[in-house]
Amino acid sequence: MIKFAKAFYTKQLPTQYQNNRLIEALPQIKTTDEITIAMLKEPRFSRSEADQPSEVKQYSLNKIFAYFHPLDEHIKLAYDIDIMIREGYVGRNPNDKINPVLSSERPLDCDTDYDSVRSAGFVGISGAGKTTSTNKILEMYDQVILHDRHNALTQVVWLKIECPLDGSLKQLCISFFMEMDNILGTNYHEKYGKKRNSIEDMIAMMTKVASIHYLGILIIDEIQNLSEAKSGGASKMLNFFVTLNNTISVPTLLIGTLKAKKLLQEDLRHGRRMDGRSIPDWKGLENDELWEVFVEGLWEYSWVKNHPELNHEFLNILYEESQGIIDVTMKLYALAQHYVIMNGSETLTPDTFKYVAKKGLVYMRPMLDALKSGDPIEIAKYSDMSLLSFDEIKTNYFTPSAILKRNIKNEDEARELLNQKIVDIITRLQLEGIEYDVAEECVEEFVKKHPRLTVTELSYKAFNKINKKSNSSSKVKLSEDLVLLNLYKEAKESEVDVHSVFRENGIIKKPIGELY
Repeated sequence: MIKFAKAFYTKQLPTQYQNNRLIEALPQIKTTDEITIAMLKEPRFSRSEADQPSEVKQYSLNKIFAYFHPLDEHIKLAYDIDIMIREGYVGRNPNDKINPVLSSERPLDCDTDYDSVRSAGFVGISGAGKTTSTNKILEMYDQVILHDRHNALTQVVWLKIECPLDGSLKQLCISFFMEMDNILGTNYHEKYGKKRNSIEDMIAMMTKVASIHYLGILIIDEIQNLSEAKSGGASKMLNFFVTLNNTISVPTLLIGTLKAKKLLQEDLRHGRRMDGRSIPDWKGLENDELWEVFVEGLWEYSWVKNHPELNHEFLNILYEESQGIIDVTMKLYALAQHYVIMNGSETLTPDTFKYVAKKGLVYMRPMLDALKSGDPIEIAKYSDMSLLSFDEIKTNYFTPSAILKRNIKNEDEARELLNQKIVDIITRLQLEGIEYDVAEECVEEFVKKHPRLTVTELSYKAFNKINKKSNSSSKVKLSEDLVLLNLYKEAKESEVDVHSVFRENGIIKKPIGELY
């Protein structure tokens, strides 16, 4: 049970909101700047914290996820929700009717021509900030307001529930009663939430409870969890929400991933009321001025000793690796700092972000690649992918033991590749008539000294060295055609200039060298 706020009434400027205590008890309509200040969250931070021990700093990194900078889309959503709440109360003015608690058990009937109950669907990719932003906006309101003048009443301004993971509509109704009990201290779940009750019965009881407590807006999150199979198909799911909206007479905001868009589009095709307000789909930010504003604010929270200035290279790499998804960006920034703090380098570089993205965002890669492609079909496949938390990524990929295991695995793979390279070069030399023991001694020395050279380049250099040591009578001629063909092929595959490769391997001499 939460603490109730006592009603404090303020005259409203829009005439349709005047003399309605449900609306006059709400905060005054805010300006854009006031909304920005109300939603802005800047955790306490000092650059001196970068001098703390690395073991301490890894705890401080979690402050990054408390940072919230409202952007244009957040401001628009704040106004959308505020309008939905206020408009929903226009047709339910308690000054016009006797309080239903005092009159009867029946829900409140409202005689009004003002069609104010409008609902909306709000979808976007995972990590775009839908839930976080909605919660920030709801924090601007007292959830429960106690009116003690005239006919006393308890006003629930907003109620937010999540669709159950089992995808059941009946369980969704039960969640409504449980959350009401949680904030009011009532026992509606025990009275109305019995599983033997039908969905129709539960909707009727939800209507009664919402009416008694003057619910301002019902927010249902994670609607992509609803199962068509367990809910009787998409049509039944659609009818449930439309019936709920029409019966409960309360604005309803449905939030979900792009997977839920199918349900809302079906609603739109039938001309239903679920699209009363238009909220654009939320995807990642564009790589523009808003992206720069967001990253500039985030960049200040650095516990790395050698913290670089933010430049366009960092902005572009962060965008490339996160595709502008706010949640992914924040995790990427925290992971990069955690990595350089724990390895002792204490320096962020563009390559740091590439590395942690490759190692730490493996499970997100299909979704990020789909976003990069811009293909709506590919994007839809991964739009509801669950994102691991920062701590889960650290535990899986960036603990000392995980890094050690990865390093050992990389060393083993490198050693195996090196051994295979030696075997390939010796085999080539044997085909050219050089004995195994002679080839092995020379090749091992060359490979250790020049590990980055290709098999063809090392074969050519080893062959020349062996020939120089041999008597002229025993010298073997390496097939020039084979050398040229292999060098040409490898240069093309590596996208390296063929002329440069030939010159480095002595096939082509510099003009000055040939003249003198």
